[in-house]
Amino acid sequence: MESAITSEVGILAVLTGVSSFFFYLEHRTGWKLFDYLPPLLFIYAVPMVLANVAVFPVAADPTGKDRQAIHATQDKDGQDVDATLLATDDRATTSRDVAGIPRENTTTHRPLLPSKSPLYGWMDRAVLPFFLLLLLTNVDLVATVRVLGRGILVMLMGSAGVVLGAPIAYFLVKTQLGEDSWKAFAALSGSWIGGAGNMTAMKTVFDVPGSAMGLAVLGDTLIYLIWIPLLLTSKGCTSWFNRFTRVDPKRSELLEDASKELPSAKGEFKPRHVLYWLFIGLAGTWFATSAATWMPVGTGPWSDVLTTNTWTIFFITLLGIALSFTPVRRVPGTHEVATAFVFLFMANVGATADLKGLAGEAPWFIAAAFFWIIFHGLFCILGARVLHVDLQTTAIASAANIGGVATASIVAEHHNDRLVPAAVLMAMLGYAIGNFGAYAAGWLCKLVS
Repeated sequence: MESAITSEVGILAVLTGVSSFFFYLEHRTGWKLFDYLPPLLFIYAVPMVLANVAVFPVAADPTGKDRQAIHATQDKDGQDVDATLLATDDRATTSRDVAGIPRENTTTHRPLLPSKSPLYGWMDRAVLPFFLLLLLTNVDLVATVRVLGRGILVMLMGSAGVVLGAPIAYFLVKTQLGEDSWKAFAALSGSWIGGAGNMTAMKTVFDVPGSAMGLAVLGDTLIYLIWIPLLLTSKGCTSWFNRFTRVDPKRSELLEDASKELPSAKGEFKPRHVLYWLFIGLAGTWFATSAATWMPVGTGPWSDVLTTNTWTIFFITLLGIALSFTPVRRVPGTHEVATAFVFLFMANVGATADLKGLAGEAPWFIAAAFFWIIFHGLFCILGARVLHVDLQTTAIASAANIGGVATASIVAEHHNDRLVPAAVLMAMLGYAIGNFGAYAAGWLCKLVS
C-alpha cells in the first residue's frame, strides 16, 4: 500500500517529530502518565499506527495510476478500453472518461508513512551500530566492579534468568504462535538484559519481522507496568529480605561511600566534541561492517542466528567496550547523543511493525512473558541469598536488567537516592552484556523452535 509521504527526508522528519514531541510533552507538562507509560512507548506506537492505518486522505488521479488501475472498464460494446488511451487522452476526458463514466474529484485514504522504505534499511546498517558504539564507550567496568562488588553478580544472575527463561517460556506457548515468533523472544531478551538499544540490535541480528517486533514491544510494556511498581513497593520488605539473605548491616554504608567517589560529569560540552563523536561512531561503524563481511555465516537452519549483521553487532560491542578504557569515555555528549538516536531508531522500528495477526498471538506471548519475568525474579532472589546482598541492590539489579538506565535510577532514588550513580553504572553494564546475552537467548529459542 502506498503512503501519503514517500520522500525519505519527509519520513525522517515525521520520525524525528514524533520522537521530539513526546519528550517535549513530558518536559512541559510533567504529567504522571509518563511515570507509568514512558515516552519511548509512544515513540514506538505512533509511527506504527501511522504506517498501518489508512486514514490520511489523498486526492485520486484518474488520469494517472489510479485511473490505470481500473482500465479494465469496458466500453458500450463490451470491449476492453485501450490502456494507452486511458492513460493519455486527457483533453477529451475533462468531464467524462473514454468509457463514458462520469469523472469525480474523488479521494483515497492511505497511511501517512510507508511500512517499507530504503531509509529503514539505511538506519539498520548505519544508525544502529553508530549509537550502540557511542553508548558502550560510556561503560566504566573498573568503577562498576569497585563500587558494586557482589551486586554485579546479582545482576548477572538476573540476566541468566532472562537467557534461560526465554527458551522455556517460548517452549510453553510455541504451538500457539507463528513460525518466526521465537525472534520476538530474542528481541525482548535484548531489552530485558540491557535496554532499548539492545532490543533494536537484536532486531537487526535476527532480522525480526514487524509482527514479532510488535509482540516484543507489547510484552515489554505490559511487564514494565507491573514489574517496576513491584520493585518500588518492595522497599517495605527491606527488613525481612535482608534477614532472609543474611546481609552485613554495614554493606549499605560501604556502597554509599563508594558511590560518592564517582565522577559526576565529563566536562563542558564544546562544538569540537560533535566532530569527535561523529568520527568515533562513523569510523567504528565502518570498521565493524567491513570486518563482518569477512566472517563465516550460518547456513541452512542456522542462517537466522549467524549472519553478517550478527558479526557487525558483536564487533561494535567489543569495540565499544575496548574504547571505554580509553580517553574516548570522557568525550562529553556521547551518552546523550546515543540515547537520542535510540529513541529515533525505536520510531523507525515502529514504522516497520506489522499489526496483522498480532491480536491472535498477543495473549499467549504475554502469558509467556509473565512466566518469564517471574523466572528472572527468582534468579535475582537466589543470587541475593547466596551472595548475601541487600534488597535495594537486588531491586536495582533487576531494574537495570528490565528497564535500563532511567528505570534503574528511579528505583535507586526510591530506595536510597545516594545509590543513583551506582544504579547508572549497573545499567551501563547491561548495555555491554546485553547483545551477547540476548543472542544466546535467541539461539536457545531457535533450538526449541
